[in-house]
Amino acid sequence: MSAQAGSVGASANVGPGADAGGAGAVSLWRGVGLMLGFARPGRRRLAGAVALTVVATAGEVAVYLVLAHVGGLLLGGAATGADIVRWTALALVISVARSALWAWGLAVSHDVAFDVLSVRLRGRLVDRLHQVPLGRVTGPRAGQMRALLTDDVEELEVFVAHGVPETVSAAVVWVAVTVWLVTVDPLLALAAVAVVMLAFVALTRALRGADVMQARTHAAWSAWSGAVLEVLRGLPVLHLLPGAASRGPVGRSCDCAEAYAAGERDWAAAFLPAGTAFAVLLAAPLAVLLPLGLWRLDAGAVTPAQLIVVLVVGGGYSAPLLRFYHHSMRLALLTSAANGLQELLDVPSLPPPRPTTIVGAGEGTAADTSGGVGRGLLELRDVTFSYPGTSRPAVDDVTLTCAPGSLTALVGASGAGKTTLVRLVGRFFDPQAGAVLVDGVDVRDLPAHRLRQLVTFVFQDVFLFDDTVAANLRVGRPDATVDQMWDALRAARLDEVVARLPDGLDTPLGQRGSRLSAGERQRMAIARAVLHDAPVVILDEATAHVDPDNATLVQDALTNLAVGRTLLVVAHRLKTVAGADTIAVLDGGRLVEQGRHADLVAAGGRYARLWQS
Repeated sequence: MSAQAGSVGASANVGPGADAGGAGAVSLWRGVGLMLGFARPGRRRLAGAVALTVVATAGEVAVYLVLAHVGGLLLGGAATGADIVRWTALALVISVARSALWAWGLAVSHDVAFDVLSVRLRGRLVDRLHQVPLGRVTGPRAGQMRALLTDDVEELEVFVAHGVPETVSAAVVWVAVTVWLVTVDPLLALAAVAVVMLAFVALTRALRGADVMQARTHAAWSAWSGAVLEVLRGLPVLHLLPGAASRGPVGRSCDCAEAYAAGERDWAAAFLPAGTAFAVLLAAPLAVLLPLGLWRLDAGAVTPAQLIVVLVVGGGYSAPLLRFYHHSMRLALLTSAANGLQELLDVPSLPPPRPTTIVGAGEGTAADTSGGVGRGLLELRDVTFSYPGTSRPAVDDVTLTCAPGSLTALVGASGAGKTTLVRLVGRFFDPQAGAVLVDGVDVRDLPAHRLRQLVTFVFQDVFLFDDTVAANLRVGRPDATVDQMWDALRAARLDEVVARLPDGLDTPLGQRGSRLSAGERQRMAIARAVLHDAPVVILDEATAHVDPDNATLVQDALTNLAVGRTLLVVAHRLKTVAGADTIAVLDGGRLVEQGRHADLVAAGGRYARLWQS
């Protein structure tokens, strides 16, 4: 793969971690707004869940009120045994009802979180992946996308399921009880409120700078996920090669883990002093209300019964606000996660196809953009493309024509722009200048399904799903019959291998096709392309990762694939493409030579030097 293609994920990835200290940081209030926006489809049910938890939290305070009333009766000497039993039974009933309502409210909020986030939001994200340029969401940092679609969505689920109902109910009940305390004694109420306000000042201080710090920590977490994924994929190599555990993927994984741990330590060091003060102050109203209440009792401003109620309720009614402490510690991280999800949703879609005519075919000639068998004419006209954030074009003013049924090879040193060029054909990105045409139609004017009908890829790194042989083949053609699949396997020189498998076409291949060798996986991809039967086939270094014996079988399979199709082949092994109809030589993104092998060798140019090296 060319260096330019390898930079796709580095330069154009979306989601968290794109800029840990800049674009990745977003204000906490905006983050809360994003999270509530994601939950909007379930807002009515979420409001119901909040209402249930508000009543449940009020029941928690009501138990204190009942017990305080009993204390007042005992203090006044007016309580009878029946009164105590009756009021105690009421407190027990309220407590049981409160627990039931709380569980009901959280069950509803969990259902909302699962529905609108696990199902709907993930569905939106997956749909988005199909709508944006492939180059914006693919690349070497697959772990970041995995973290975005799994870990980050799960973090938001916790916020919706617990954070919203618990914090809102605590705040509503605290305000209501504060109003009631004012009716008992305004000065005592003011004292209780002052302590709580001071606590929230401390919480605000604890959260200062949290957006930037947690964005950096979140980026480290995403990078760590990617590094761990790389380690898992390369375990056989890491086990067999000496010293592999101390450097390379394992070393990067350890570095990422340390960066994440350092971020969490820094965040804890910044949050805990003021955050602890918040928790302590919320537990402190009783320490303020007791001496002040005794002074007010001595002044005759409150009765003993009223003082007991104020001390019992006022001393404990701010306890539910401790939920703010638990959720605020994760608020900045949740904000960063929500921002990353929104960034993915905001990636511009590929421009929709426009009504068009065949370029160069005469005015009024309608293009075939709906269906039918294509001719296989592939043209690149003055194509220029630069990756986002780079100044040097990866492809610079390239013009190349691949005639129907021909084999065209792209050769050049690593980083010459070969893979970038072929990926423009598949609309991983769109060129900034020039056009890519299939059968005379600009690929930007073709509906996505029509482009997939006309062009198929066989990548250097084959991806097979954890499914059966048949299911992997039918990715290329969902309605393929058993006979058609065996024909494709024979063309790919893989029929004997599949016939030896325990269940033939119904044999599971394991994760990433682990049941097959590298060469067999490559031939499976070729069989899939044969079954797909697109008139244009792009082969990206198809024999790069296979041994010589398998390379021969792969080459035979490619020969069968080429029959009646237009092939554009990216190759490092020049001997495999010496018989190509046209060899195009790229250097620094520019097309410097093209022609047949013998002519290019005789010319003594760039290709001749590559051939002799």
